[in-house]
Amino acid sequence: MAWSADAVSWTADFNGPRDAYWRPDSPDEEFGLLTGAEAAIALGERHLFYTARSGRNVPQGFLVPVHDNRGYVPAVLCLMHAVKSAAE
Repeated sequence: MAWSADAVSWTADFNGPRDAYWRPDSPDEEFGLLTGAEAAIALGERHLFYTARSGRNVPQGFLVPVHDNRGYVPAVLCLMHAVKSAAE
């Protein structure tokens, strides 16, 4: 579980169950996630909207910064949407 008062600085407890987590093996999350997310419950489902950097289907000349000292790499920013049943 993680919590934040401003959706920028976070305190995380990685010992418990999580509804969402970063998957660096996913083509749409390979370069990491950006700060901030929006969560909502609607019609019995939990929705999480967040941004990620993807190396998939990158148009010519598109670059984004990455945090592992590589500077800019061919990638795009993506708006991601995760859904989970509120009963789980």
